[in-house]
Amino acid sequence: MQSVFFLSLMNGAAWGGSEETWFRMALWMRKNNYKVGISCYDWEEKQGRINILRESGCGIYLLPNKKGLFKKRP
Repeated sequence: MQSVFFLSLMNGAAWGGSEETWFRMALWMRKNNYKVGISCYDWEEKQGRINILRESGCGIYLLPNKKGLFKKRP
């Protein structure tokens, strides 16, 4: 089985044009029997798409987003 891993490092916003491209490519690849892994920043705004990818069989590896990296800790 062929495999691919998408690594998205966009952390200034939740979603953009390149995210839409790898999202659609990942779904297409899963439908065509590729093993697909995805690592991206964890944004609330993209949870719907992440769930679609997960349900299609993609491996999801979330990174803390910019807001999460700079949270004040007690």
